[in-house]
Amino acid sequence: MIKVHIKEEDKQIFAKEWYDHQHPRVRQRMGALHLKSKGRTNPDICDILGICENALLGYFKMYNAGGVEKLREVNFYKPQSEMEEYSAVIKQYFTENPPSSISVAAAKIKELTGL
Repeated sequence: MIKVHIKEEDKQIFAKEWYDHQHPRVRQRMGALHLKSKGRTNPDICDILGICENALLGYFKMYNAGGVEKLREVNFYKPQSEMEEYSAVIKQYFTENPPSSISVAAAKIKELTGL
């Protein structure tokens, strides 16, 4: 079981940002910590917020690691294509040399990028 040590000064922040923060995920995190600060059990918090126990424990870990600021972070995984680094080169080439067909464009992209 993860213990969460909630600072007294953070309790008001949780209560306010549970409703006022612009990002829904941050609101959910603040709500979880607010309910915990009010003495709610983990199963109750999960039921009220519609989250699983692992998500709740993750919020507790975040708070323990970095406080309120860590809870406010929104860092979703955003994979990028290998071709992203070639986008300017490809755009410039096709602006200057419009392809006559998709197959010609595909062959040229392969030639320009090696992908």
